[in-house]
Amino acid sequence: MPIELATKFLPYTDEIFSTESRKSLLTNQDFSWIGAHSVRIHKISTSAMNDYGRGGPATGNWSRYGPVAALARQLREVVIPEVDSCTYAQMCAKAGSLPDPLSLTSANIYAQVVAASQALDEAQVPEDNRVLMVTPATYALLKQSKDVEMETDIGNDMRLRGVITMLDGATVLKVPASRLPENFGFMLAHPCATVAPTKLEAYNIHQNPPGISGSLVEGRICYGAFVLANKAKGIYYQAQPAKTETK
Repeated sequence: MPIELATKFLPYTDEIFSTESRKSLLTNQDFSWIGAHSVRIHKISTSAMNDYGRGGPATGNWSRYGPVAALARQLREVVIPEVDSCTYAQMCAKAGSLPDPLSLTSANIYAQVVAASQALDEAQVPEDNRVLMVTPATYALLKQSKDVEMETDIGNDMRLRGVITMLDGATVLKVPASRLPENFGFMLAHPCATVAPTKLEAYNIHQNPPGISGSLVEGRICYGAFVLANKAKGIYYQAQPAKTETK
């Protein structure tokens, strides 16, 4: 007679690859949104920031919190990449030093990094805590350059934060190109230049809500990135020329 074998379930899920946020190395938390719904940064000539928008549900969603998804995956695969991308895009757009786009090669990459470092020196940007952000492709050019000697004695705590080496006094941070603006080359920045407050306002857990069997977690996140006008020279962004399609 046939024997029925039981199905065995294991506590394992085939997750997709993902990368943790690295923006904490490039920004600061000098301002907080705790107890407030907007951030206003003042200098000698003040300028107001936009208020955080609070609209209704998007088209096709029954909840104003958006579509239902597993919370950990939502944070790791959607929220973190979006916050990172918005922050990096703002830094690149508002960088105080924006040289003309240049095709980076293993022969010129080191000279361009030195030029970036010199620009920050001339602007009297602090020499400590500078971060050189590169894509995997740009990092490959650095490794191929005969002029580059990178320090490999990096502590494990820094490696966990994404730092892979030191170059010209700056920590080198490798970030997936998908989280960076198109045609990104590299960016040398000091964290004092960018304020990136992030606040998770609320998590609400609903047990067995209509249409769902189990727990539904709804949450809101308020975030922003602001390059301070008087410290914009603390960011040097080198873009590459737009790629042309070949037929």
